[in-house]
Amino acid sequence: MKHLIFLILFFHLIPCSEIYCQGIKDPISNSIILFIGQVEPLFATTYVKSKDGNDLKYTDFLISEIKSASEDQQKVKALASFAMVMASLSKEDAKIFGAKTGNDEAIRREYQSFLYLETIPISSEEEKLQVYLHAIKSIAFHLKVKEIPAYENLEMVNDYVENELSKNLQTLPKNDALRINQTQLHFLFSIALENYSKFLSVGILKEKQNPRFDQLTASRSKILPQAKNVSGLSDSLISMEGEAYLKLNQDMESLSGEYLDFASDLMGKIIEG
Repeated sequence: MKHLIFLILFFHLIPCSEIYCQGIKDPISNSIILFIGQVEPLFATTYVKSKDGNDLKYTDFLISEIKSASEDQQKVKALASFAMVMASLSKEDAKIFGAKTGNDEAIRREYQSFLYLETIPISSEEEKLQVYLHAIKSIAFHLKVKEIPAYENLEMVNDYVENELSKNLQTLPKNDALRINQTQLHFLFSIALENYSKFLSVGILKEKQNPRFDQLTASRSKILPQAKNVSGLSDSLISMEGEAYLKLNQDMESLSGEYLDFASDLMGKIIEG
């Protein structure tokens, strides 16, 4: 029997082919679609009600929402969808964790903040970056409710970067702050996805080693300016102008896409069993 969902949340197993991803220009959105496709078997019987009243597979709904978004909204739509995916994957563990810790209501609110992220109207670049940050936080939430110790360090890094983003907005010209914060979030997303992939690789697949971790870490080191901490990275980024910054930002977007693809590959292995 079909399970009907009347709000918004779930995914579709269709490879991100050239035809399927037509109109998707950035690597993060492309890779999110691929990730959604990989986890589709876990939600194969989940449907939503379409606007015309028909039952629509959630995967079709979610991907069509990303594809139909305007170019300036596409990435934020994809990131919101990613957060909803992570929340959906966290659902049962969140219930258990909330009951175990006696924080049922707080965990439920946190879970819903990711699950319904797509419903928040976005009207500014600052709000887009807040959605990006919240999508990244959904990974730490997923690890937390599964009681994977790495979530504590990840939450600490999230808070550290979030404070840096706020400081930049308060102390730098708006355009400078926005471009620096965007790159900071690309960096943070890669860190979060690295932690998530290690959970999948070591924790679930029991892999003793996977060379892609070293390859991706080396790529990140080559792309980013050398800095001792998050504030030092901001200082390095503020001095970059024009084509140099544009290339760095594009490289970081591509790197985040590669981390997402890595996580997708690991999820595929897990689902195939």
